[in-house]
Amino acid sequence: MRNSLTGIFFPFLLTLMFFFNDKSSNYKDYIIIIIFLGYLIFLYFKEKRYLMKYSYIIFYITTNILGVFIIEIGSFYLTELDIYSFKVNSLLLLVLVHVIFMETIRLLNRDNPIKDITFIDSSYILIGKRKINKLRVIELLLVIIFIMYLVLFLNVANKPFFLVQLDRFLYQEQYLSNLEEKIGNSFLYLSPLISIYLYKTKSKKVYLLLGIVSLYFFWIGHKFSFFLNMCYIVFLPYLWYGSYKILNNILRKSMLLIVVLIIIISFQSSIVYKRDFNENAEYLKMRLAQQGQLWWATYSVTKEGDNNIDKLDDELRTFYKFSNSKEEIYNSGIYKIMKLTTPYDIFLRKVDDKNSRYAYSTQASIYYYFKASGLIIFSLFTAFFFYLITKKLTESIVNINIVEAILYARLWLIFGRVLMQSDFNKLFSVEVLFILLILMILKLIKRNYVTNKKIIKQTQLPLIRQSSNNLKYKIAEKHL
Repeated sequence: MRNSLTGIFFPFLLTLMFFFNDKSSNYKDYIIIIIFLGYLIFLYFKEKRYLMKYSYIIFYITTNILGVFIIEIGSFYLTELDIYSFKVNSLLLLVLVHVIFMETIRLLNRDNPIKDITFIDSSYILIGKRKINKLRVIELLLVIIFIMYLVLFLNVANKPFFLVQLDRFLYQEQYLSNLEEKIGNSFLYLSPLISIYLYKTKSKKVYLLLGIVSLYFFWIGHKFSFFLNMCYIVFLPYLWYGSYKILNNILRKSMLLIVVLIIIISFQSSIVYKRDFNENAEYLKMRLAQQGQLWWATYSVTKEGDNNIDKLDDELRTFYKFSNSKEEIYNSGIYKIMKLTTPYDIFLRKVDDKNSRYAYSTQASIYYYFKASGLIIFSLFTAFFFYLITKKLTESIVNINIVEAILYARLWLIFGRVLMQSDFNKLFSVEVLFILLILMILKLIKRNYVTNKKIIKQTQLPLIRQSSNNLKYKIAEKHL
């Protein structure tokens, strides 16, 4: 209980910072960032399991905050926005809503972790009177996936991104077929299978699969987010139920992974864009700033105006449709924020020529429509749903519920993009309705199965008791 109260102290401190009126100097931003770092230190020493459970989203939140911080404290040229940064005091509100989001999840997660989940023996699939071991099925699927990605790698082995000197978007356009793209995009939804197999068997054979998959995605130009997503899902059960020794080991290896990924980014930057060491260092700083630039820019152009709820129709038009026109897409989600803050020629080069987009726009989108009060409410609601989806994903992995694990992985990835990339149309879509429908049907089937099992046990119990009593009488007669 004491830790719960200690955590609440940090958003309270941040709220007090709104009463400091000095907006011209940077000392206020330094105090804000110290409060946030103090919060992370508190989590590390007092809530390490929570910190590790939600390390993925906490990591990205931290990059978003640090990106805004380095923009706010100096005049910094933002190439994607074609503007030098200036002070707009956008950091405080962003840190407050992120800490509210994290604190909401922490308070939801405050129970004993072992009580968070019901462990069910579901190691077998029943088909008539036959029982099929699920782990054997998963093992076969993983072998197929390994062969598939080995073939994919062999197809591109002679044309790595660092020889053809293309980033992943242009590489995908020029060298990958539609089928290869779809297979590549589907891997993260299948990664719970690896998680199940590793957690249940402790077999190190899965690292061979992870190795070939990682090599393939590196070869075609992927840098950061894919590898973080993959590792997080694969090791999710350990983050929730591993010992503190395991957690510390994962934390050390995660730090090493981040260093390796930064080296990969620098390597790609040197090869594809011909940057030297100093230019690489500047690029890494720029890349971090890009995590916060859309929030900073949106705040700077909209902070004095009213909300834009009347323009929410631009988002609603994209909901629950099988396809959207380019105009509808560009007037909604992250693209709307990009158009709001970016010179139009740069916007077109980014989305049309490079088939790419910027990073971390969700808080900017919500602020644009609903201002600060709406952003706080959004943080509270999304924290609850992110907690629930992550918990259900972990539960389905631990209980070897194969279909549920894949579906919850898809939901988790969609919701993650809602939290960071303003992909609201992905959440309010026919696909998500279909996923929820299947999950409801599976839950009803499981509930019906459990109920029938209880009824059978209850009907068999008197027979068992009677058989036991008869046996006692026979033993007694024999002794007489």
